[in-house]
Amino acid sequence: MGLPFQIESWIWYGLGVFIVACRLLSRGLFFKSIRKFQIDDWLMVAALSTDTVFIVAINICAHTSSNLLAPGDDVSQFTAQERAERIYGSKMVLVVEQMQCCTVWLIKACLLLLYNRLTYDAGCFPFGVMKLMEIFQLSIASQYHRQDPCRLRRGRLRDNGDTLFRSVVPTFLQLLGSPYT
Repeated sequence: MGLPFQIESWIWYGLGVFIVACRLLSRGLFFKSIRKFQIDDWLMVAALSTDTVFIVAINICAHTSSNLLAPGDDVSQFTAQERAERIYGSKMVLVVEQMQCCTVWLIKACLLLLYNRLTYDAGCFPFGVMKLMEIFQLSIASQYHRQDPCRLRRGRLRDNGDTLFRSVVPTFLQLLGSPYT
């Protein structure tokens, strides 16, 4: 069957802490001072702190009810304690979602800085290709996040996908200098 959720989540968290600690130790040995750390090192520390909050909050959410009710549930039958628990659970779900987004975007920023250091600082040819891929990825992400959340919940993704394809791909082809735009 597998491990219980709480144990598995803390195992994965421990692995993440180990990786970040090894990275920071390596960078500390390389720079010989914590004051010489670069921005991606501090972003990784921030990502670790948001991941800590995420793991704690998701373990709380695993044992707490939220405002997600089954159709036909009679809300008037809930006691004051049940309502308070559902309010608390709903707030914790919001914390989980926000911390997950923050963690993912902080790690993406670290990776972009790493790719920048690997390509630009080394004077490699792929620098231009990497910059174009970053622009393409960020344009897709910005188009995705501009979508109407109500439309997303109602399952009307097809129109959004077509609009996304029509707006991002020609822009990307223009950046490449393609004659097909």
